[in-house]
Amino acid sequence: MTSKLPETLKADIVTSTHMYLIKHVSFLRLTHQIKMLLCHAYIQKKTLTLIIPTHCRLSNELIDFLNLHSSTFKTQEQL
Repeated sequence: MTSKLPETLKADIVTSTHMYLIKHVSFLRLTHQIKMLLCHAYIQKKTLTLIIPTHCRLSNELIDFLNLHSSTFKTQEQL
């Protein structure tokens, strides 16, 4: 099954087992893009990894969302 996502909702990097979304921000909230990508990753049995700077703070809502979906949704800090 191949489903199409609008260009604005696509992951930055996609492999056979992972989707990576790269964000260069100092503060990140739970966005529609993150929710839709996680749903898309779940359907495709992939893991969504959010790559963020080490100084990036996450909103409480995003932290709760990460904890709720920890088997499919990860964060990775980069310089």
